[in-house]
Amino acid sequence: WSDYSSYVDMYTSSDCGDGSREGQEQCDDNNVNPGDGCSSNCAVEAGYSCTGPAGGTDSCSNGCGDGTKVANEECDDNNNADGDGCDSACRTESGWTCTGTNPSSCSTTCGDGVRVSGQESCDDSNLDANDGCSSTCTIESGFACTEDAAMKSTCQNCGNGVVEGTEVCDDAGASAACLSGCTTVKAGWQCGTTCVGGPAKPTQATTT
Repeated sequence: WSDYSSYVDMYTSSDCGDGSREGQEQCDDNNVNPGDGCSSNCAVEAGYSCTGPAGGTDSCSNGCGDGTKVANEECDDNNNADGDGCDSACRTESGWTCTGTNPSSCSTTCGDGVRVSGQESCDDSNLDANDGCSSTCTIESGFACTEDAAMKSTCQNCGNGVVEGTEVCDDAGASAACLSGCTTVKAGWQCGTTCVGGPAKPTQATTT
């Protein structure tokens, strides 16, 4: 009997991670990496389901998009759409905050310095008023805002007498030497919030 048992074991034993689900294995995804749905001892991990043909390689899914956030997901908003705060891989998108588990609810984070297109008009990394981008991330009257590569807003109001954002001058129009939306100084002038200089005045001959 012992010889027979050894013979049976030899042909019914399984090698976890070889890509062939056999014997007592619940899954076999052709590796022994934990955290991908099929554990290092070929058991289905919590929050995952694994499917595949008997004797073949299993494919495991964490159920992303089913509206139930599990340990390996940052969020799950009951869909697989990108651009709504929780992406198609159930990761929280930049500029958003997601809370809750059944399902997750996501909203933009005003003041984090990341303007979310379609949700925020601006985001200058603070919640201060009167700096161009309001505490609700809307552009304030008289201001224009632009974003850098990281989507942080810079706002300015050319003509208000304050050098801000990308402005190089702003004398509130007092000299006509601060040009092009407060980004250029007229030749011969020096400008900040005031402008000085200008064309040289002709000298007058003195009379005796």
